[in-house]
Amino acid sequence: MKFAYKSISFLFLAGLLILIPSSCRKKETAPEPIASEPMAPEPTAAALKPVVEEKDMTPLEIPEYNQALVTFLSGEVLASTGIGEAGQEEWQYVEIGDFLEEEYTLSVGPESYCELQFGDVAALRIQANTEVLLKDVFLKPDEANIGVKLAIGSVLAKVSILAGSDKFTVKSNTAVCGVRGTEFGVRVTEDGKTHLAVREGTVAVLPAGVDLDELKEKIDVKDENLLAALEKIEQAAPIVAAGQEITIGEETLKETEEVFKAVETTVVKILEDKELAVSFDKIEESVEELNKLVEDTNRKVSEVIEPPREISEQSAKELQVIDKIKLVEIPVAPAATRDVKPGQARPEPEVKLEKIAFSVNPREAEIFINGERIGRGRFSGLFSHGESLTVVMKSEGYMDYEFTIRVEKNSGKLYSIILQKKPVPREEIAKDEIAKEEISKEEKQKQVVVATEQTVAKIPKQAEKTKRIVIRTRPDDAEIILDGRVVSRGTYTGMFPLSRSIALQVRRPGYKPQIVTIDVQSAKDTPYLISLKSLPIVRRSQVSEASITGNILVTRERMYVADRMGVLFALDHHRQEKVLWSVSTINSDNENSSPVVIGNNLYFSGSDEFVIVKALTGKVLKRLSLDRDYSHLFGRRIVPFENFAIFPANNNIRLMNLFTGETVKQIAVPGGSRMTPAVYNGRILIVNQEGVFLVINPDNGKIESRIKTEAVQPIAIAVTTYGDRAYFAGRKGLMVCVDLVKEEVRWETPLPGRKERGIFQDLEVGRDGVFSVSDGVLYGYSLDEGDMLFAPVRGATSPPLYKEDQERLYFGGPDNTLLITDTKGRILKELDVDHKITTRPRFEGTNLIVGTDSGELIVINLEAIE
Repeated sequence: MKFAYKSISFLFLAGLLILIPSSCRKKETAPEPIASEPMAPEPTAAALKPVVEEKDMTPLEIPEYNQALVTFLSGEVLASTGIGEAGQEEWQYVEIGDFLEEEYTLSVGPESYCELQFGDVAALRIQANTEVLLKDVFLKPDEANIGVKLAIGSVLAKVSILAGSDKFTVKSNTAVCGVRGTEFGVRVTEDGKTHLAVREGTVAVLPAGVDLDELKEKIDVKDENLLAALEKIEQAAPIVAAGQEITIGEETLKETEEVFKAVETTVVKILEDKELAVSFDKIEESVEELNKLVEDTNRKVSEVIEPPREISEQSAKELQVIDKIKLVEIPVAPAATRDVKPGQARPEPEVKLEKIAFSVNPREAEIFINGERIGRGRFSGLFSHGESLTVVMKSEGYMDYEFTIRVEKNSGKLYSIILQKKPVPREEIAKDEIAKEEISKEEKQKQVVVATEQTVAKIPKQAEKTKRIVIRTRPDDAEIILDGRVVSRGTYTGMFPLSRSIALQVRRPGYKPQIVTIDVQSAKDTPYLISLKSLPIVRRSQVSEASITGNILVTRERMYVADRMGVLFALDHHRQEKVLWSVSTINSDNENSSPVVIGNNLYFSGSDEFVIVKALTGKVLKRLSLDRDYSHLFGRRIVPFENFAIFPANNNIRLMNLFTGETVKQIAVPGGSRMTPAVYNGRILIVNQEGVFLVINPDNGKIESRIKTEAVQPIAIAVTTYGDRAYFAGRKGLMVCVDLVKEEVRWETPLPGRKERGIFQDLEVGRDGVFSVSDGVLYGYSLDEGDMLFAPVRGATSPPLYKEDQERLYFGGPDNTLLITDTKGRILKELDVDHKITTRPRFEGTNLIVGTDSGELIVINLEAIE
């Protein structure tokens, strides 16, 4: 970032010199009767004028094609490019006329705002309590590409009609908003939802997981087939028109991420095949597959994104601020001048703007320009030559100040102004100075003293000098506590007397609280970054009185679990201690059943009942009793398949309507099965009671492959695929690997020890092996041959979670511990969590979540485990 000047200084008077003549000092004599003293004279006009200091501003320079220009700001705005040499994030104050480039993060404080202008393409107003990242700033003719990432808060945009391949996008964690010339606002709330409201024009919106820009960067510009396929997603993106708004939550993102990931994988494969000169026919097949995946993505996006609704009164009111956004005629570097034709000499741009800035004491003073309130305490902007500015400054208890500025060449100034307090009315000064004649001589003498003290008290005291203190925290949502109360989260700015020493406490669940004492006099001018040390246990949430079972289902907005009594719970993803809803079922005693989310609904089955629940609200949409043939014991469950759910029964599998639970198609399973089916390349995989591995075509119900294995009576678990192989286990503990290409058994390995050691949870399979838990023992086998990787680890209380990129296994261990081992079975770390872990661990970002026999969900910071 290129700073036009580094800081705006605030002018404060060192003091008011009040001279008291020595002749006023009387000899000590007996007090005389009090007489009324003459009234103090009215303040002169000169005494009521504010103290004004003017300082010339540096001329505005010309931005380059990769720079956004700060055109207006009010209050406190900071910018950072990341971690500095000291290992801490470095922040600097943003000033008018600064140039901001890609990868700069802007943080706008309370009661503040900042406006950026991108050439003649667009202006962006960043509202109070907002943080944005400039992802793309490219302003060459007909190639403008502007992209911002909104972390929290809100922005308002005014975009001119874009030409050629120009792009303007606002991204959040859940949405991508692309425009072609419009006025709109985007707001990200604390719960992660993105609100888009459009005032004029149209905005195309996609879930953030469908990141076309990032994928297009991998494609050669000449590869028209791939680009054309991806453009179909852009063309099919839902449109929000003028007078409409839409909300996209993290659930929507989650539901579209997986389907788009298949598009990304296919594109990368095609690019790799082209580099390896793979046959044209094979590449054509991959392109056809890509087009089908694009259609799937478009269909999924249209399903999960709710249609735009009529704009609310609140949103319409917020968008009215767009009228205040001013597109100024900024000078642009020659490379960004649109009107230059090939072979034509580039004109030297003329700067027709001046920097005008105001700093007012008291800080709460309001600033008006031409009748419009534009800020409080501090404001600066770029104004065009020829403009006339009528400036008014107001604050309760102070005299208003008004003056006019004529904007001309080299007239840019910083005006530092101290307003004068309003004079005290004459009658208030006199009322306590008149004594009653009947007061005794002694009382009159006391009254003289009192009157003298009151007179002295009316003399203005010298205002104590203050300093601004800025606090930032890591993590950025930690509470900042001052004088026993929470004053902010993440960022706090305050003005304090130089004589004071302040003690701040910073705290957040899962972190060790920290108390910081700052001596204001010697405090540094740059923000203080207070980083908290994390604790292993981030949070404990009491969800149920019964044990949590099965798997923890995590979406971007919700978390879903079931307990041993068959009760379903939904929790806030960000605050797991908050149970949003619960639904009771008759699936008790629940051995291992877990909820399944498909689209907007949650599905849960057990020994006696199948329920369909609205995932957002907990409203029960359907309850179906399950008889002996349809009962789902030990965790048998439905599986999503295209627009249906596959419901396994003892002798058949059924394609079910996702909304009504009605059977659309029924496919017989010869030999019966108690297994959960799996889906692979559009085919259904299942193993019957006799151990025959079946590959079924769901379109016609035909069995395309039969592979005989010795793993009889597999129960509950689903086939797990990895590459072109399938892995499962039978009721008697036989582990099996099937080659799906050769359609043959690759290996079969029994669990060691006594026979009939059943496995009832899905296997964990990855690059380093196949892992399972049976009867409290963890086993690991190699992918290729089924050889044992390590000696069995005893005392396991939950199925393992395998993290391939870390080569780690996470599972419940003996004595109420979480065990972390490598893929050779060696224990690397362990943590006492006070209760037995009963669910398969689940990652939430970098943290781990486990359920326990006490009905708790525990969030664990793995990095903090010593």
